Amino acid sequence: MAATLIELIGDTELLRDLAGPRSYERGENYAADGYVHSITEYKGKLVATVTGTNDYQVKLWVEHDALESSCTCPMGEMGEFCKHCVATALVWADEAKSASHQRSEKKVKSNAKAGVRTGTLDDARAYLERQSKESLIELLLEHALEDKSLRERLLLDAARSNPAGLDLETYRRAIKDAVKPGRFVDYYEAGAYAHGIRKVTQELRGLLRDGHAASCIDLTEYALKQVERAIGHVDDSDGHMSYVLEDLQALHLEACQQAMLDGVKLARRLFKWELESQWEVFYGAAEVYRKVFGKEGLAEYRRLAEAEWATVPVLAPPENKEPKHAGSFPVIHKLSAEHLENAAQYGRRFRITSIMEALARTSGDVEALVAVKSRDLSSAYSFLTIAEIYREAGQQDKALEWAERGAQAFPDKTDSRLREFLAEEYHRHHRHTEAMEQVWNLYADAPNLGTYRQLKEHTARTAGKSIRKQKEEWQNWRERALSYLRAMLDERRKGIKNRGNFSAWWGAGDNSTLVEIYLWEGNIDEALKAAEAHGCPDAHWMKLAEALEKPRPSEALHIYRESLEPIIGQKNNRAYEEAVERIRKIGKLMERTGHAAEFRDFIGDLRSRHKPKRNFIKLLDYI
Repeated sequence: MAATLIELIGDTELLRDLAGPRSYERGENYAADGYVHSITEYKGKLVATVTGTNDYQVKLWVEHDALESSCTCPMGEMGEFCKHCVATALVWADEAKSASHQRSEKKVKSNAKAGVRTGTLDDARAYLERQSKESLIELLLEHALEDKSLRERLLLDAARSNPAGLDLETYRRAIKDAVKPGRFVDYYEAGAYAHGIRKVTQELRGLLRDGHAASCIDLTEYALKQVERAIGHVDDSDGHMSYVLEDLQALHLEACQQAMLDGVKLARRLFKWELESQWEVFYGAAEVYRKVFGKEGLAEYRRLAEAEWATVPVLAPPENKEPKHAGSFPVIHKLSAEHLENAAQYGRRFRITSIMEALARTSGDVEALVAVKSRDLSSAYSFLTIAEIYREAGQQDKALEWAERGAQAFPDKTDSRLREFLAEEYHRHHRHTEAMEQVWNLYADAPNLGTYRQLKEHTARTAGKSIRKQKEEWQNWRERALSYLRAMLDERRKGIKNRGNFSAWWGAGDNSTLVEIYLWEGNIDEALKAAEAHGCPDAHWMKLAEALEKPRPSEALHIYRESLEPIIGQKNNRAYEEAVERIRKIGKLMERTGHAAEFRDFIGDLRSRHKPKRNFIKLLDYI
């Protein structure tokens, strides 16, 4: 049997799963505090007003045996089952249980005697059925004057069923009113703002269902232009407007697939749009609209793209030298990125490049795609992308050749991804010495725990299956890596001393990386020595303390105690909470080391010295 609204709403575990623990708890509080008003159920749909920062409209219903919801709050606009939905569900479930209980005990003899029955929408329906058509029309129009949503719905319904034909101007006005180009929309408004535009998009979808595909295309393109003008005035940190653009473009494609279109005209229109759009509207049109364009449309799209592509200059590496096998590759004329006049030109270059790449992919020609990519070799990453294309095509030799060219063109600070690619390919070709050279350069460029681990992983591949040989090989690389790191840290410390500014250099000359490496290896003694010699950040000290808790609790206790004063001194609630967590650990460690009786005195001393910090003192009460 199909699930009913009361069954789903009465399932508190389901509500908790839909909302999450925090929203569910806050919804419980809203329900208990009487924030839910005007709750009404009609034909399986439950509506209510919930008071929060503003008054929000909630709707709950069942669809495909699942509880669906909508709410006009920011979270609800994002499709979340918010605290307002939880509060509405809990209040209605409670009222339904109460009514059922009253009926079972026969406390309600009649509606009049009970004195507790409230009006329902069934009563309203009965009333409306008794009214004349004219009075109902006037009632509806009066409410439309006050209710923007109702007014827009009536206007669009009228425009769709206009006896004189579809009224496109009313739809355009609705789109423009929803988008409001030029008005700034702040972060807190963005969700509701985007939802308003998406509601209009749904109205356009209704046109498509009614068979107005050509009009839907026209209106969708109008909406996209309006949104492109407006999006720069929206604080869209959460990406709401990207969904607006996705909805409109998806609808446009569906409409184009249904309409009888001139593929050539459509190709011209979309090419111009894709080339000039700042927001990637119709990105990849050659692939997405390929069937809609047809052969002639796609040919026109390609002609336009190639004409634009011919104006794009070739970018070569700085100080480019001819490769040894220059004849195997396209001739590259020297032109650095600085020759691009401004960011707008760069954006246009990026877009035409994407268009040409899409056309190359539709042809399935690897060399055509490489030719497009070869137009810009101004970075090591450019060479890598070409190498990856050849590797994906199963042409390993060409892949390696292009990767080597990239490393040769950018010998200093080569892109780390290119080095990783080269190392893998050298291993594949059993050129392990060259692979290790790349991995070592990767580590030398950025000595950190991540590159140190990579060094060890690649050493194992070089040494073969012999465990003994792997250990020997790694010992050599390990000593070299640690010596290099120590020397670099010494140089940094000398530079800091000479400059007289401890924070002037990256890493402040501490032993953070050494501590991380030793901790990863499980070498607590060396990690502790490194930290004590030149210091390390608080987070590393905490990792050290955690590592020492079981084997050497007294030393862990010392670290935790030493870390307290600096963190309490930050004087903010987050720091106080972190300090209290460390105090709890101190208490457990004191108990383990036989100093449990001293813990109360320790707490008392903290209270005495930090008495003015009232928020911190309150937190101590919970220990």
